Amino acid sequence: MKITEKAKQLAVVVWINLFIGFYNLYIFRQDSTNINLVIGILNIGIWVFLRTHQMRVEYLKER
Repeated sequence: MKITEKAKQLAVVVWINLFIGFYNLYIFRQDSTNINLVIGILNIGIWVFLRTHQMRVEYLKER
């Protein structure tokens, strides 16, 4: 599989992580469970660090 194809698939996963992160922050707000806060922060952090195409390609080249 080419790096560009992997980058496109990783882009989908990164966007899903963003939505899951927002959902976990919502659940944290409702239930006040710290695990949801931690998971939400990590999921949004993944989106922050891999949100651009160039960052995703560099990440895949290192692997």
